[in-house]
Order: sequence, then structure tokens, then C-alpha cells
Amino acid sequence: MKVEPGLVSVKDLLLKAHSGDWSLWLPSFQRRFVWDPADVKAFLDSLLKGNPVGILLLWRSKNPEDSDPFALRVIIGEGKSSENFLIVDGQQRVFSLLLLLNGWHVKVGDMEYTRQPISFNPTKHVLEVGRRSLDLSEGMKTHLGLEDLDGLKREYVSEHVTRLLDLRERIASYRIPVYFMELEDERSPLERAAEIFILANRAGQRITNVELMLSYVSGVLIPEVSSIIRRSYDELQAEFKELDSNALIRYSFGVGLDLKQRQIDDVERFRSAVRGLSAQVDLTGRSVLARGLEESITSFTSTTVLVRRSIGNAAP
Repeated sequence: MKVEPGLVSVKDLLLKAHSGDWSLWLPSFQRRFVWDPADVKAFLDSLLKGNPVGILLLWRSKNPEDSDPFALRVIIGEGKSSENFLIVDGQQRVFSLLLLLNGWHVKVGDMEYTRQPISFNPTKHVLEVGRRSLDLSEGMKTHLGLEDLDGLKREYVSEHVTRLLDLRERIASYRIPVYFMELEDERSPLERAAEIFILANRAGQRITNVELMLSYVSGVLIPEVSSIIRRSYDELQAEFKELDSNALIRYSFGVGLDLKQRQIDDVERFRSAVRGLSAQVDLTGRSVLARGLEESITSFTSTTVLVRRSIGNAAP
């Protein structure tokens, strides 16, 4: 593995993403974008104040779809890409910046994420959630040369625009530490990238997050498993808003695949157990791991629906 440390300004990152110089991809082991507008605002506030915001881990790949067949491309801007990067760590921060660039929406594969705008209150000198004052995205686009500054001047008080211009410059000039990784010399680049993701997020801790569990299962061993669990979880959450993802994971792997809870809790035990299952196929040639999860999730769904109906019928 080759690692190249560096610094990239917010302005450069956004311009490279918009122009297509950088094509950004979300690897299959990554979790989805979960930050709400308050989180996005807090991050932008940190940039504005010059606070540390952590590092980005970007995996440079000549062909992302070969590196990870289930990777999703972040669709933003135009132009032919000269470099491809899979976001190993820092997705929430990168997506927050892309929202800022793209008018508070960003498309990843077939999914589109939208968030409430973040505005600048020029009277209080603070950022706010919602369209309360000057849209921060509009200000950033003018700074990047993607929109006409005269439009802002016509829409807002001149003094307020001046304050917005100062704020956008402070955010745009912020330099984020980045590690560029090249994994072509690794025996299993995707597995190595997922291990780095795990270590960066949960080193030395019990696995309790559904997305981190999937890091070892979906992108690392059998990508088909990712779509099975994610689809099932999304469908269940649509009906059961308070569903704990850990319940689905523990039931699926515990009941469906006969793993002990101590195997599910421990990173190395979990990986070893799943690695063994991934090598097994049934008489039709299908993965035992994928088939077992499908069957157990179906059972979990039926049980969950039955319990809710029973509780609902018993309620006064």
C-alpha cells in the first residue's frame, strides 16, 4: 500500500469535483449519508472558525468499478475525469461540501440526497438552517465562478453581500488533511480498504453499527449481501421508524447463519466466521451466506409484523 499525505483546500476540492478532474465514488462498505442539516451547519461552522475537522482517506483507483463492482459514483458537475477516488473515510464531510457546491442536493448512483439550505445571517454573523437570509451555496458558487456575483448584489443589501463574500473566502481557503492511498499492490485491495475504514471508525470497540458490520460482509467478501441487507433494512425502516438496525443484524447472522453473539461482537471473530461462510455454496452454486441471510431476514420481517399486529390489537 502506498500512502501520500497532503492538504486540499475546500475550493480546490469543489472545483475538481465540479470540473470532473476528480471523480468521486462511494465504496460498497461505506455507510449512507446520515448527517442532518444541523450536522452540516456544525461542520461548516468548524471550517469557518478554523477548527480541526479530521482527515479524508481517498483511495486512488484507475478503474473504481473493477476495484469495487458495487461502488456508486457521486454524480456532480460535468467533464471527463482524470482521477478516480473512492471515499474510504470522510464521506459525511465530503458530501456536506458537495451539498454546499450543488445547491443542497447531491446524487449518488440512483440515490439523491437533499438537505435544508444553510444560510448566513449577516446581522448576527452566524450560520442558520433554512432559507432565512443569504444562501451559503449561492455565495460559494459565485466564489468558484459558477454563478454571477451581480445576481447576489441585485438580490441582497450590498453590505450583507460583502460579509457573505468574506465568509465564503474563509471556508473556501480552509485546507483539509488528506491521505491518498494506492492499493493495487495489495492481494485484496477492497478488503484492505474496508479494514482501514473499520480501524478509522471503531478501532478497539465492539461492532454495533449496521454499516460497519456490512463493511466486512458486503464490499469485502460477498457484495450481493450488501444489497440484501440494505434493501431489507430500508423496507423495514419505512414501516418501523424506530427499528434498531442491530436487531436485524444480530437476528440475521445469529439465527440465519448460526453465529454466536460473541462472534458478532468481536471484529476478528466476525470476519473469520463470515470468511468461512463466504467460501460455501449450495447445490445451485449460490452463496450459503447470501441465501441464509435472505431466509432469516424474511423470517425476521414476518415476526416483526406479527408482533406489531399483536401489540396493536391488544392496545386499548
